[in-house]
Amino acid sequence: GAPVEGMVGAVLGDLVATRRALDELNALLGHVPTLEPLRDAVRLGYHYQRGEYERVVELGERFIARHAPQTVIGWGPAYALIAICMSETGRPQRALEICSAALATLTAGDHEYFVMYLLIVLAQATAYYFEKDFDRAADIFRAAASRLAVAGENGALAVLHDHRARIARRLGRRNDLHAALVEMRYAALAAD
Repeated sequence: GAPVEGMVGAVLGDLVATRRALDELNALLGHVPTLEPLRDAVRLGYHYQRGEYERVVELGERFIARHAPQTVIGWGPAYALIAICMSETGRPQRALEICSAALATLTAGDHEYFVMYLLIVLAQATAYYFEKDFDRAADIFRAAASRLAVAGENGALAVLHDHRARIARRLGRRNDLHAALVEMRYAALAAD
């Protein structure tokens, strides 16, 4: 349904799917008010896909204040998008705070479901990238890519490398961009 379509659309860059899910969730709110946090998470993804990073930051701070980690469905991707937008708008330290707080709530059992929290890890690496701590960012990206490859999660691996490529392009890091594009291609081909 709408919640899954909205979160997947936001992560994969499908603005139409994200908007459709947001509209469906808005329509459902009159009947199921408990869907509000999920609607808010999908709305963050919608504004992210539109490049409205300041809007995500504004809505995101409210989301974080109202919903601690692990208290609502969709909190992980929502926190990640908020943190990425913090970095994109010149606040990588705040992004690192958000990621650290979110990751600190995960138990050993949670880490078995690594893909569920992958976006928070990517947001953390992104913040380090914007902080110009390129080695630390690369280490985080590399560790995440390794876990995904071992798990056979090639689709998620392609998403990781796509994100790396976008950040490298944004910061003018041509060698990192080239490497990310090559690795994204291999991951996408393996995802068949």
